[in-house]
Amino acid sequence: MINQNKKWITSEVSRKYGNFLRSKYDAIITGINTVLKDNPLLNCRHYGMENLSPVRFILDSNLKIKENLKIVKTAKDIRTYVFTNKNNKEKIVKLKKLGIKIKILDKNLEKIDLKKATSVIAKMGFNNVLLESGPKLNFAFLKNNLINKIYYFQSNNIIKSNEITLMESLKKKRIESLNFKHLSSKNINGDILKIYEK
Repeated sequence: MINQNKKWITSEVSRKYGNFLRSKYDAIITGINTVLKDNPLLNCRHYGMENLSPVRFILDSNLKIKENLKIVKTAKDIRTYVFTNKNNKEKIVKLKKLGIKIKILDKNLEKIDLKKATSVIAKMGFNNVLLESGPKLNFAFLKNNLINKIYYFQSNNIIKSNEITLMESLKKKRIESLNFKHLSSKNINGDILKIYEK
């Protein structure tokens, strides 16, 4: 996890563990805002585990994705889908040539229908899926009852930020009230990893 000034909050060991988690999932979902802001690869970078990188799904209602992003440049090596509501034919042709697979969900909606998106992903055969995104999309998935397990990394570092963290969102509706149970906690180089599950 990083703050808005791009300074790491969690330890390097926690970040490596978070990266390792990707190898345990068949697919990973993120939002276009995370892709544009952080320019992530969303792959598994542990030595010898690169081939275990999950299939990548990007929720991008207005097809804002840019051709120079890392996730696009590596789309021919790691299967990558963009779910959108915008039928920009010219841009879609360019993205497809770069290896991006496009799925238009609903041209009449402004935002991606999360239940429809996850249903499509499930029908494609992906049932073990990791959500790695910003707080707004995280909370939207929770609100739509689309999450059954939470990995929450808690750091002792204190930062000043105007952004709403996932935990602050969860405090409005306690994790327990969302039918999550605290499974375990572990210390990772000074950070605390808490795992909750339905």
